[in-house]
Parts: sequence; structure tokens; C-alpha cells
Amino acid sequence: LEKTLLEKIGRHAEALEYEAAAVLRDRLYALRRTMEKQRTVILAGAEDRDVFGLYSEGRFTEIQILFYRGGKMLGGRGYSFEYREMPDDELLSSFLLQFYAQAQIIPSEILLPLALEDAGTLAGILSEERGGRVSVLCPQRGEKRALIDLAQRNAKNGFAEKRLADKAVRDTLEQIRRILNLPRTPERIECFDVSTIQGESTVAAMVVFENGLPAKGRYRRFSMRGVTGQDDFASLREALMRRYTRAIAENDLPDLLLIDGGKGQLNVAGAVLKDLGIEDLPHAGIAKARAGESGAGAAERFFLPGRMNPVIPPQSGPVVHLLARIRDEAHRFAIGFHRQRRTKAGLASVLTEIPGIGPAKARTLLNRLGSVAKIRETPVEAIAVLPGFNPGLAEAVLRHLNEASRRPASSEGPKPPVEGDSE
Repeated sequence: LEKTLLEKIGRHAEALEYEAAAVLRDRLYALRRTMEKQRTVILAGAEDRDVFGLYSEGRFTEIQILFYRGGKMLGGRGYSFEYREMPDDELLSSFLLQFYAQAQIIPSEILLPLALEDAGTLAGILSEERGGRVSVLCPQRGEKRALIDLAQRNAKNGFAEKRLADKAVRDTLEQIRRILNLPRTPERIECFDVSTIQGESTVAAMVVFENGLPAKGRYRRFSMRGVTGQDDFASLREALMRRYTRAIAENDLPDLLLIDGGKGQLNVAGAVLKDLGIEDLPHAGIAKARAGESGAGAAERFFLPGRMNPVIPPQSGPVVHLLARIRDEAHRFAIGFHRQRRTKAGLASVLTEIPGIGPAKARTLLNRLGSVAKIRETPVEAIAVLPGFNPGLAEAVLRHLNEASRRPASSEGPKPPVEGDSE
């Protein structure tokens, strides 16, 4: 059964079906826990203990922790380290200090797979933090060693499973390179999408995937500064120009620029890159064909510069799965920002009804205080000290909002939001 589960996990990982692989992985862990003898029930001594396992291969290390409380295993957790430069004992010692500095519970006994030179010092530090004695041990035989062996096997299995997932991602990125005829493996992909509804609150969004995973700290949102009305091409051009002007200055170009759209959007991207002198930056457009169009069904198509017909990879393959996922994430991020802008514009329109409050002062109130409800709860003195405000205007704002909250809801429905200046 374990072999069967491992094979299924591998197939799901290769297809980038990580949720399905995670379900089977948890099932595999449950199977292993069921088959392992619960030796802690018959062990004398500490009822609470953490058991550590460590597995290293090359410069990669996996540390597994098994948590025993009240003599029973409650579960475990794994940590991965890449490109380590220190020996295993130094890595483990450093890890223990950091782990227990943040741990809510320090057990009375810690079992380690290898002896540490500073085990005594570590035990003293942890004892002081716990307010009671903590033993840091490296048993070589007996039941306690059997617990460490279990943690060691978990560390090795965790290492193998993560390496399998990494291998699947690397293989997918290499397929993308080959299918889209890229000069290098696209380890970092930046994808852009423009969102607008009836020409209002047009925004653009960029998401970044690194080695097949979202790097959310690198996501960016763009409010249009030089575009009026609904012009998706002009909005895309502005966002790309702003992003890659900065990227050139910071030497921070991606391996692949992916655009949500077809030939038109791709031509905009190509023109921007040429204007910036980086026309050799690989770029492609992704667009889903309409059902029945050119006999392609609803296939995901990829448009490449200098190629008339789109590339249509196998729709069930990992290339389409990953690139469509990146496009969908960009769309989700853009839509979320667009809704936020529309909501903020609607709130601003409520504030601009107040005599003496224009768009600039409305934005000041919302940026500093957050919402109309919070503005209503803010003391007059706190509003009066905001830029452009005074005690009289602050009193007028609160009086208007309090009167509005007591008025019955209008049967005419909400007014359309008024767009303010870009952020």
C-alpha cells in the first residue's frame, strides 16, 4: 500500500496536481503512524518530548520533528534547508536555538540523532526558558533510539517527496522552455493582466512565479496615471513601461514575460520592450480560444513574437496547467485590486458630498482612517490635525456622517462610484 501511494503521489506531482498529492501524502503519513509501534506509551520518564530526525544529501537537508505529549505522538513537522554550508551538527544546533525561541511549549526531554558539543549549554538555556529541567539526549540504543530512527525515516521520506516535487517542477519549466522556444529555463515568470468594467477604475496587476510557485512578495499593482477611459492596450503599455523601466535600473528582469491576451496584447508588449531596448526579453501571450474557433475547442493558446499561428500544447499537460494557473492568478489579483479601487471610489463619493471636502481631502480621510465607519468614530481633534483640515471642517464631517447614518436608506439604490486620482 505504501508503494502504491508513493507511485500515485509521483504521478500527481508530475501533473502539478499538488492538492491531490498532498491528500495522498497525508494518507501515507497516517499509514506509517498506524504501523509504527507507539513505544512512548511504555517508556518510563518524560511524558512530553520532542524527537528530531535529520537527513542530508549533498547540500540539502531535511529536519523532521515528532511531538509526543502525555506519552502519545501528536504529529510532526518538517523543515527543509537548501545550499547549506555548515556541518550537520552545527546546522542542528543553530536550528534548535531558533526553533525553541519561538516554540510555545518546551518539553522536558529532547532526543537528537547526533551528539552536539554544546548540548549542555543548550539544555541550560532551555531549562531556564521552561522554568524546569530539560534533558537534551542522543541515545544510541533502546526504545528512545527507536523513536529517533522513526524520525530519521520520516526525514528521509520527506526529503524524497520534496525532491520529487522539485524534479517535476524543473521538468515542467524545461518543457515550457522547449515548447515556447525560450533561450533559457523560465525560473522566474512575470504575468500581467488589465482589469476594467465599463471604463471605470482601470488597473493592471503583475504576479510573479519563481520555480513554479507564487512569490507574493513581488506582486505589483498599477493604477493608471496617463490613461483616461477604457483603453486596455494603453493601460497595459503604461504598466509595462513603468515596471520594466524600473527593472532595467535594478537589473531585475524575469526569464519570461507572460501577457493575458492574444496578438494585440503581445504586440503592445513587444513595442514597449523595443522602446526600452530589451526586445530580446522573452515574452508570450496566453489566450483561451472560443469554443469551435478554428476547431481548437476552448484550448489555451500561446502567441509568440514573429510567429503567425499560436502554439497549442497538450491541454492536459503540465505546461498548460502551470501557465494557465499563473494567468488565472494574475486575473484574480487584478480583479481584487479593481474591486478595491471601485469600493474606495464609492466611499470617496460619499465624503465628497460634504461641503468643503473634495477628492483630495476624501482620500486623506480614507488613507489615514480607513473607512467611513472609522471616520465617524474618530474624535474631532484627531480629524482636525489632518493635512488640509481644521476644527470647523472636522465638525462638519462628523455632523454630516452622523446625520447620514440616521437617515432611512434610499429606495433609489446606490449611486455609481466616482473615480478619483490614481494611487
